[in-house]
Amino acid sequence: MSSIPASSLDPARPLRPAPFVPDYEVERLIGRGSYGTVWLAHSTLGTRRAVKVVYRDSFDSERPYLREFAGIRAYEPVSSHESQVRVFHVGKNDEAGYFYYVMELADDAASLAKAAATSPAPESSATPPAYAPATLGVLLKQRGRLPGAEALPIARALASALDHLHGHGLVHRDIKPSNIILVGGRPKLADIGLVTSATNADTLVGTIGFIPPEGPGTPTADLYSFGKVLYEMVTGHDRQEFPNLPDDLPQLADRELLLEFNEIILKCCHQDPRGRYATAADLRADLQRIETGHSLRRDRARRRQMLAAACLAALGLVAISLWQFVQQLRPASPAAAGEARPLPAARVTPAAPVPRWTNSLGMIFVSVPGLAAEFSIWETRVQDFRAFVEESGHEPDHATFVVAGLKKSPKRPRKWDDPQSAPTPAHPVRAISGTDAQAFCAWLTRREHQAGTLATNRAYRLPRDVEWSWAAGLTNETGQTSIERFASGGSADLYYWGTNWPPPPTAGNFAGQEAPFAARLREYVDAFPVAGPVGSFPAESHGLFDMAGNLSEFCEEWPATPLPPGQEAKFVVRGGSWDCYVPGCMLIRSRKYSELREAGVGWGFRVVCVPADDGGRQF
Repeated sequence: MSSIPASSLDPARPLRPAPFVPDYEVERLIGRGSYGTVWLAHSTLGTRRAVKVVYRDSFDSERPYLREFAGIRAYEPVSSHESQVRVFHVGKNDEAGYFYYVMELADDAASLAKAAATSPAPESSATPPAYAPATLGVLLKQRGRLPGAEALPIARALASALDHLHGHGLVHRDIKPSNIILVGGRPKLADIGLVTSATNADTLVGTIGFIPPEGPGTPTADLYSFGKVLYEMVTGHDRQEFPNLPDDLPQLADRELLLEFNEIILKCCHQDPRGRYATAADLRADLQRIETGHSLRRDRARRRQMLAAACLAALGLVAISLWQFVQQLRPASPAAAGEARPLPAARVTPAAPVPRWTNSLGMIFVSVPGLAAEFSIWETRVQDFRAFVEESGHEPDHATFVVAGLKKSPKRPRKWDDPQSAPTPAHPVRAISGTDAQAFCAWLTRREHQAGTLATNRAYRLPRDVEWSWAAGLTNETGQTSIERFASGGSADLYYWGTNWPPPPTAGNFAGQEAPFAARLREYVDAFPVAGPVGSFPAESHGLFDMAGNLSEFCEEWPATPLPPGQEAKFVVRGGSWDCYVPGCMLIRSRKYSELREAGVGWGFRVVCVPADDGGRQF
């Protein structure tokens, strides 16, 4: 077995000795993950394979280590499906403290473009020294969105793999583009180290943005993740931008096919598991319908027409019955009716005015019972952010920006103060990142401390996830992290206006009939195609405006959510926005996640004022 050059991978991480694998010669280390390493090896016949080694000391206890070992052993005999990575051998070395499995080797990423333009390549007997696996994630980075005709066979193959996996009582738990490899040009579901029994998936694993609201570990959770992968494939958007469609949708040659895909994506990614496909077989059937020229959109429209006709018929019967009933109740003569008396007017007690105060920028703050944090009544305005930029010289982040759905460093990013993003000073600032928002809070604190307009034992910051929930009226969540609180199901079906759908008039700024894209909420209309001036809709709980819509708002995760090694901390993004049109996006408990320097045209922030050493709630 060969040694590993110190420069081959991250030198800051300790090197592991090459494993012993019977009948294989281990060549070199080609990858690392949270729980193990991946090695290149060749058999006695010269066939090259990948060997994944999982170490006991990567786990806090024996139980999850043994569970992962049991999962890969259960997967081995069912791995022969053409769209699943094949596992040839599973072994365990208790003395050295690891288990391993030998599997198919992915194509080389460097030859991905060439391989995609030719017929599937035969299995290679030579692997370049700089080998990196060819994955769907690499392909999307190279190409952006895939044409619908190219995405369709990939989607169908993966749906078939999931159907096979679920049919054997197993779930994947971490479906994402980087876990879909190409072998001989064929897409295969890989990184099967997290595969486990559907009845034994009690560990929170997966990748933020692909994890459904209820958490991973079920077949329907896998289908949610699949939907996000399909979304990235056919739109070029990052999964965090779901459900937005490409800005250039009307000009796309495969527009109609993309809209058919959108029907599948929306069903896969339904916030309620009961609204998703029941099985991967049902998903695959819809993909096959699209492939044969069937229209899921027309089917849905036809179902709606039939339902509307049935409702009208039922209403007609009710109206006739009600008329007959009223006729029977009508008195025989006017004298028999007596004198009609008006009902007394409903007695309404006006809400007590909420105490408020105004800071040096004209931002108004109110107290929220139960919280140490005092909330700005509206989202931070363009005029507030402009004062910050002009006084401090701050340059807003554009290291990562969502442009036409792709996270990249654009040459001409959409700026926070261009006419499209900021038509008036009273509009909420957007197209900035969570780190920009934190910098604003730090600047405002320093500014007012120096001017003596804010007590030195007070400070501004972003709301914490738990504080935002409380201020929005969601007081029964439990858990230490945002994911745990979401999964606790507190007031699961509660919107800002109650439990009814669709939203009533003036409920907030959402993607109604006025929205400038195809996917929108057709049962609702408001005055703003995009973001509107702050406070344009009636106040919600505690006198706060726009918690329901206009812009989704950056919040801090507190306490910090533990993340797997290599994953960066993120902001929690709360509330609906002008581009929301699905019910799950508007639930009070709904959450999205943003990278530290990621900006979005549907994201903004509001500020809270707190004791400088505050700990959140007062109880």
